[in-house]
Amino acid sequence: MLRKDLELLSVLPSLCDAIKAFLTERGLKGLGKIGVFRDREASDAEVLVLEYGIEGKTYSEVLKLWDDACIEASNNFPPEILKKVVIVFDEL
Repeated sequence: MLRKDLELLSVLPSLCDAIKAFLTERGLKGLGKIGVFRDREASDAEVLVLEYGIEGKTYSEVLKLWDDACIEASNNFPPEILKKVVIVFDEL
């Protein structure tokens, strides 16, 4: 259960701050929300979903931003944390 994963919970604020900084550094506005996705077929499979709506960008631009943000996250956060997290960027 993600709610009991103290390592993930301790890193989550830093990860959210890093994504916010990533967007801010590029002059972007985004609306973020956090959720948990549970696989219906595997009751113990959960991932944390960090979803950001990006304002004023095309789908192609949002996809490139998402790719860059994921690379930055992988360079700054341990893989054992990131395998429990899904980062989603979408158009607003």
